Amino acid sequence: MSDVEASSGEGIQGEGGTTVMSDHNQNKVFDNLEPILANAAVNEKIPVLIMARRPQDLDTLEQAAGPMEVKYRYTVVPAMAASVTKSQVEALVKESAVRHIEYDAEVRIAMDGAGRWFGATQARADFGVTGDRDGAAGYSKDDIVVAIIDTGIDAAHVDLAGGKVIAWNDWVGSRTAPYDDNGHGTHVAGIVAGTGAGNPAYVGVAPGAALVGLKVLNGSGSGSLSNVTAAVDWAVTHRDDYNIRVISTNQTEVTPIETRIALPGGHRQGDSFCFTLPEQPGASRLAGPGSYTYAPCHARRSRASPWPG
Repeated sequence: MSDVEASSGEGIQGEGGTTVMSDHNQNKVFDNLEPILANAAVNEKIPVLIMARRPQDLDTLEQAAGPMEVKYRYTVVPAMAASVTKSQVEALVKESAVRHIEYDAEVRIAMDGAGRWFGATQARADFGVTGDRDGAAGYSKDDIVVAIIDTGIDAAHVDLAGGKVIAWNDWVGSRTAPYDDNGHGTHVAGIVAGTGAGNPAYVGVAPGAALVGLKVLNGSGSGSLSNVTAAVDWAVTHRDDYNIRVISTNQTEVTPIETRIALPGGHRQGDSFCFTLPEQPGASRLAGPGSYTYAPCHARRSRASPWPG
């Protein structure tokens, strides 16, 4: 399975090639944002993700730092995506209501790791994985439902047709019908739930599963961390509407805001929040207090982290 890279530059590499996003000096400014701030012009707008302590704290931040261009205000966690100046960041980190500020980095696909996909045939043999929970023809929320956060899904593809994509949202083109102007998301969707109708040698892990397509990357395969986070936020918020049991983001950097969306206290049995990390045979790690570790979702011994609530 291929992956998505954050191209902001200064993502820190941990042991075994793992990516660490953290605030090592605990000044509330993530390490990959600090060099950007250092080189920023006085009035330059910098895209960031701001994590507060409580939802109501977000209402006070503009009072402390001045008007901000807010892109998203997330539903599940007290966080927002906004464009701010260097001086606004300096003002925000002085506020006790602010947990941390991350750089809203560009993310892009990378096909280099596609050949590292493994485990589908063995999973079906060992565990009878099909994704078809209700035994009925067609696809619905009564099957295992997987949200694919990527470049989109070609719902007319022979391996994904027949109503397999049961829900869709588009943060790139705001189109109401599923599409994929790159192909990467369709590739991932086929790995997850392709039926093998085009070629029986290429059947997905769970061919009976239904899909939710969440498009955050454009035709060139790039987008922003804030859009990816918005899609994670949407998937968790709507998990009961579509019975979403697994989300796949295919990214090499896992933001702390994403983990807080998916991991605050409690869980629902059987649900999984998965970051697929084929380029990195170890785990993706978030350093610092409250760290979380994830193994690749597609590995047979992967650790799936619980949903909230």
